[in-house]
Amino acid sequence: MKQKNENKKCVLYARFSPRRNAESCDSCQAQLAILRQRAAVEGYEIIGEFADENISGGSDNRPGLLAALEAVKNNRAILMVYSLSRLARSTVRALEIACDIDKWGGGIYTEKEHISTRGKYDRFVFTIFAALAQLEREMVSERTADAMRVYMDQGRKMGGKPPYGYRFIGKRMVPDLYEQRVARRIVELRNMVDKKGRPMPYRKIAKRINYEGYRTRDSRQWFAQQVIRIYKAFKDGPPYRCIGPNKESAGGPEVLTLRRTCR
Repeated sequence: MKQKNENKKCVLYARFSPRRNAESCDSCQAQLAILRQRAAVEGYEIIGEFADENISGGSDNRPGLLAALEAVKNNRAILMVYSLSRLARSTVRALEIACDIDKWGGGIYTEKEHISTRGKYDRFVFTIFAALAQLEREMVSERTADAMRVYMDQGRKMGGKPPYGYRFIGKRMVPDLYEQRVARRIVELRNMVDKKGRPMPYRKIAKRINYEGYRTRDSRQWFAQQVIRIYKAFKDGPPYRCIGPNKESAGGPEVLTLRRTCR
């Protein structure tokens, strides 16, 4: 990591988006503690620590990362992250960040992969690792999605909360008529256009459905970001469709098996 005549300042950045087994993930505090130890070993002065909690690496709206990059730019510093996956989810985005930092006279160091971007060979290795990291994430994501589709094609409960518009009866997922009605209303309002052909703004939709008395799953008012999420899920129709009654429910309330219709 050490380079001759380099600026001995660094900025620490951590990102944490918990999964089902959150205890197996490294929290922002744990990541920053590891990076502090590395900075001390290398003799770097830490000029800032930034983190993004519960934010996907695919999002461009990461206040912690933007602040960290600003500090790197102003101080020609090293951006230290625990791993490439904490910095970016795609090779393109990782290289964009690396190129910007290189123009500012700074660099990147990742603790898990032990790579940096200070030299031409280092940048080459960084590119290879970024591509491999993206390939691994895509393969894992594809395997997970395939397994979930098979599981949910059987209408079986995946754990946690059901997607909006559905509820669980035992281990089966069935439509929630109220939530489906709210979703249809959101899509209906979004598809309304003004004289210039512009769709109704999401904020206005939230205000309208609040006025009409619709409430979120936890009985609160709607906001634009929630409306956006529901619209994207239901704009082409319900994300799951009924494929028939569950025979095991004979003599009791009808339970429907659902099949994913959009992927």
